[in-house]
Amino acid sequence: MTSHLSYDAHLFSDYVLRRFQMWFLEAGKSLHFYRKLHQSYAAVPSALIEALGALPGWTVFRANEFRVMALCPQGCLRFTFLQRAGNTDCSCECWAINPEAGAAMIAAVKSAAGFTFTDGASMAVDWFFSDGRSIECATVHERFADQLLPAAYPWLQGGLHTFTEQYLYSVSVSPRPS
Repeated sequence: MTSHLSYDAHLFSDYVLRRFQMWFLEAGKSLHFYRKLHQSYAAVPSALIEALGALPGWTVFRANEFRVMALCPQGCLRFTFLQRAGNTDCSCECWAINPEAGAAMIAAVKSAAGFTFTDGASMAVDWFFSDGRSIECATVHERFADQLLPAAYPWLQGGLHTFTEQYLYSVSVSPRPS
């Protein structure tokens, strides 16, 4: 029998998250606000998890080494941490009873986590591959600046700004920026 520990931990964290969400449903409360964000912190995952667990009124559940769910009176959150040389990349999903509660929950997370390494743009890429016995998944978090340097694209006729404008206003881009 093959081991699907990573997959099982993901399913279990989904189960815990759904139980947290059911608490609101059974109490007759809506969780209509959703926001996903990526942050990087100058701390290791265990320190971030301890900081989240110390928030008053929050219940924090750790599904595995890097996946954590949290329940508080305003909503619930799911965190995925990835350690990178003393820093931690954090993907956070937030479900809340309203936008104000969501903003307060995110602010509480930022305050508890301490120094934010970057609030810049980032992405998470899930790589699925076979190890010969089962399908495995590795998540890579990448941060990048939202400023492109025109000198890096000398072959673009008219320059980077012109190319970007042409792309943004082409008929194939929908919806159009205002």
